[in-house]
Amino acid sequence: MGDEDRVTIYEMSDQVRHWEIAFGGTGLARLYCEVFKDTAEAPQSTCRLHFDGDVRPDVMRSIIEAVKDKVLSGLPRGLCIVYRGHLVSSFDYGN
Repeated sequence: MGDEDRVTIYEMSDQVRHWEIAFGGTGLARLYCEVFKDTAEAPQSTCRLHFDGDVRPDVMRSIIEAVKDKVLSGLPRGLCIVYRGHLVSSFDYGN
């Protein structure tokens, strides 16, 4: 059995929404969100926010606050994972 036989690929969704985020006119981040139903059929969501390159903490905070206000506030409760090259942090949103 070769290593390629150990690899399993699952398609999780064909409904992930994607946003490009600019700061001062420069593209700086990407946001991916998906809404789904949990095992109790309650709506939930999950998001990943990817920052491109080395972004100052104050700029990251500004972008995260804008994302919360303009996108996450309209989604069911969920978790947003923030990346800046690697996992930086995560936060819950919604109810």
